[in-house]
Amino acid sequence: MDSHTRLRADDPALADAVARNLGEALAQMHRGMPGALVEQAADLVFADSGLDDPTFNGVAAARFDPLSADARIGQVLDRMKAAGRPFVWWVDPAATPVDLGERLAAAGLAEEERLPFMARSLEAPVRGVGAGQG
Repeated sequence: MDSHTRLRADDPALADAVARNLGEALAQMHRGMPGALVEQAADLVFADSGLDDPTFNGVAAARFDPLSADARIGQVLDRMKAAGRPFVWWVDPAATPVDLGERLAAAGLAEEERLPFMARSLEAPVRGVGAGQG
């Protein structure tokens, strides 16, 4: 498996919910923070804390149209370069286009590490866990 191959989630809606939750967590850290910028658009979450730490500056939940993805990537990278701070770009299992990792690499970004996205539908009870069992 090359460094940009992604494993697809069995449940696309669940994978999307996990990614949107990550984007919301990134944005929530910055709301009300003086000097911070948060953009929650239909196709991404962009957060710039104003701090020189990539933990607090990044992009999540990218949902780009394949035809305009390269231009959109360029716009986002221009914003981040102008800020002059380190940042991360989270590529989740539901990110689009499906070759987003390769496109980001072509734009000069490098994969640093892989983090697991783990989720479970709660429509049915979890075996072994009942009320009062914590």
